[in-house]
Order: sequence, then structure tokens, then C-alpha cells
Amino acid sequence: MDDFLKEVEKSGEGVVVRDGTLDYYTGRDNNALKLKSYIDEECEVVGYNKGHGKYEGMLGSLSCKIKNMQVIKIGSGLSRHQRAVPPKIGAIITFKYYGLTSKGNPRFPIFLRIRD
Repeated sequence: MDDFLKEVEKSGEGVVVRDGTLDYYTGRDNNALKLKSYIDEECEVVGYNKGHGKYEGMLGSLSCKIKNMQVIKIGSGLSRHQRAVPPKIGAIITFKYYGLTSKGNPRFPIFLRIRD
């Protein structure tokens, strides 16, 4: 499976693993699993950004300094509790992403955890 995934990712995003005994279904389904590779990295929390919509009055995203000293925003992956009580400024967090943008920033960064 790993070899197949690597081959697909040369030109695609990933693969979907489905139960072959079930009829094909488009859209989201509990009988399908999307498989794609990601990279994880650490960064330093340097600021907070306000939430909007369902996150009004809470943390919207973290501003984080990555290894090349650029500051990126990480909003996905945070629980409601972490949005109410975010990691402290200066904390080192781990996030995952799916390659780099044309500007060299992590694509789709997602919070994973606070480093102990």
C-alpha cells in the first residue's frame, strides 16, 4: 500500500480505501478512508488571531514562527477547549501539513499537539 500511495502522490493527492463488497458511493462515507502522506514539524506560538462565525469570542488561529522564521497561521485541528484556553505564547507545538505552497509555506497546516 505504501508503494502504491507514493506512486499516486507523484501526480495526485492520495488514495481512497473502500470496502469492495459495498456499492460505490460518492461523497463522504464511513465505509471509506482517505489515505495521504503528511509532514510534521514544530513551530513557536508567537500570537493569537480572533475567531469569526462559530468561533466568535474564541481563538480563530495561532500565529506561529516556523524554522525559516516566517510566520504562518494554524487554525485547523484545535479543539474547542484549546480555542478557549490556547497554547501559551512561546510554546512549541507540532503541526502537520501536505507539502509547500508556491511561496514555500506549509500547505494546509493542522495543529497536532503541544510539545512536552
